Amino acid sequence: MRKTWQYQVLTRFKAEFPKDMAFSMLVNQLFKKYFEGFYIHMPEKSRITNKRKIAQYVARYIRHPAVANTRLHKYDGKSVTFWYKDHEGNKHFVTMEVRRFIKALIQHIPDRNFKMIRYYGAYSRKTKNKLKVVIII
Repeated sequence: MRKTWQYQVLTRFKAEFPKDMAFSMLVNQLFKKYFEGFYIHMPEKSRITNKRKIAQYVARYIRHPAVANTRLHKYDGKSVTFWYKDHEGNKHFVTMEVRRFIKALIQHIPDRNFKMIRYYGAYSRKTKNKLKVVIII
């Protein structure tokens, strides 16, 4: 994980400033200085330690994808075309490069063990059950 984090951070910085020789030299020095990778703090409970846990984590998002397969219109290996409906019910088609599409999807995947709140306030299950008793009587 340490080396992966270091590689991702430094290569992305280097890609943002490709013509800056001083910055490029700094990145190369950091790779040499921290040959074991950057230090990262990863809590014990968030570590994925075996293949079974990785499979469970990935399967959770395969079962409930951010975009339904029925909304994917076309994929040609380089771009993805999908559709959505606006507030008036009009269907719009959008074509994106694959990497950009994946980047847009990934931001909607919640962190591991993140608790999603579906209903709250008067719509919460607890409040709704109390109101049912009051309304029925």
